[in-house]
Amino acid sequence: AYFGDWLADCIQGDGRNSCELSVQLRRADGQAVPGDGEASTMTLVRRSSERTTVVLRFPGIEVDSPEKFRWRVDGYGFGSIPGSTIRVDESATRQLLTERRFIRDDLMPLLLGGTEVGVSIRDGGGDYQGTLIGLSRALDFADNFIAGNDDL
Repeated sequence: AYFGDWLADCIQGDGRNSCELSVQLRRADGQAVPGDGEASTMTLVRRSSERTTVVLRFPGIEVDSPEKFRWRVDGYGFGSIPGSTIRVDESATRQLLTERRFIRDDLMPLLLGGTEVGVSIRDGGGDYQGTLIGLSRALDFADNFIAGNDDL
């Protein structure tokens, strides 16, 4: 289901429900996306008890350190994310955020109260931005699905 630009992809399996909420991150300068034209994305993986992990995916870009990512929500820049990890393979670079307390207490309130998320990748990686409009409805949908109140 779509909520603005946010896609909620929910699955049932092994007695557990989960949802991936994703939005495209567009180049802020309007330049073409690196790689095969595949879009960069921000994905929130939502599980029971409002547990969330965050994955940024940048196809065609190789980044070796989480310190090269600079985050912002609207006008608030909070730099690199402590405790995040980087995964690089032939298809993309991924930044993984799994620190539960940071996501719950710091990141999610900013995302839910904001209108735009931005990520700058230092050393020529570019600036990316995505809308946050529709995220709260997507999260409500996901939480209802995970609780077993909605079917596929």
